[in-house]
Amino acid sequence: MPITVSPHAPLNPSKAVITCAELLNIPTEEILKELQGQGVSHVGSISIWRDGQLQNTKHLILTFDSVKLPEHIKAGYMSLSVRAYIPNTLRCFKCQRLGHSKTSCRGTLTCARCAEVGHESTDCTRIEKCVNSSTYGCSTSIEKRLLQSRESDADAEMSYSSLSEEDALEYNMSEDLEDSPAVFSLPPSSKPEKAGK
Repeated sequence: MPITVSPHAPLNPSKAVITCAELLNIPTEEILKELQGQGVSHVGSISIWRDGQLQNTKHLILTFDSVKLPEHIKAGYMSLSVRAYIPNTLRCFKCQRLGHSKTSCRGTLTCARCAEVGHESTDCTRIEKCVNSSTYGCSTSIEKRLLQSRESDADAEMSYSSLSEEDALEYNMSEDLEDSPAVFSLPPSSKPEKAGK
């Protein structure tokens, strides 16, 4: 009886992010073809909504065939630093709990605003209460805290790299649309806007 050994597909690969404006207009299939020799098995682009349109960014998500990520990869004449990819938290829009999506939910319909069972949050006017912590404040407050955390992560990213504030925030707050269906807007910035935007 022949025995075959193969790597466990979901557990062995790892994902990383690279940033390169020169790769923005190159198809991901072509990028994958060039990077396969360095252990890359899949390339995906990070897209954001800007002015009502979905636009690609200069950030790419690379899937590697190994658990350990390289520090750098070579893309043409460039050496690009590789950072671990951390996807956004998955939130169920049915029961408002974290870690699963609406399609696989076994919970009951729960309001995202008041945490009461049996109605949606679209017309709810009750006091905001978090489903996950039972404290006052909407479950979307969790997302606001995550965004604030990501803003401080972006500040840290800027302090040890050459990224601008806009690029650091764009990287940290861009959503991988396949992994996280949550779409929410950022709180208004207290900083003045840059000239020329």
